[in-house]
Amino acid sequence: MSADTNPPFHAARDGDGTTVRFPAGRALSESDVEALTRRLPALIAARGHAPLTLDLGGVVVVSSAALGKLLGLTRAVRAAGGRLTLVNPTPGVRRVFRLTRLDTILDVRAAEPATV
Repeated sequence: MSADTNPPFHAARDGDGTTVRFPAGRALSESDVEALTRRLPALIAARGHAPLTLDLGGVVVVSSAALGKLLGLTRAVRAAGGRLTLVNPTPGVRRVFRLTRLDTILDVRAAEPATV
C-alpha cells in the first residue's frame, strides 16, 4: 500500500484551517513529510490560503531528513499563500528544533493556537 492511500497522519478541518496529527509514539521520517507534501495541493485546494497546523504531540523523534523536508514544506505552504505552524512538540522534538536553530526559522509553538 502506498503512503498516499494510507497516510501516517490524520488531517482534519479545524476552524478556518487544517490540522494534521500524527499517531502517538511516531518517529517522524522523511517519507512521512513527503506523504504530507503530496497531500498538500489537496489540502490547500480544500481550504484555500487557510493555515496548516502540524500537531507534533504524538511525535517522539524527528529524523534529520524529515527536518529538511519540513523546511521544504514550509516554503511550499508559503508559496501557496498559506502559513504552516508546528504545535505541541514533545520535549525531545523541541530540543532538536532548538539545537538545530530551526525554531528560529519554523513557526514552532508550545500549544495549538486558539481558534476564534
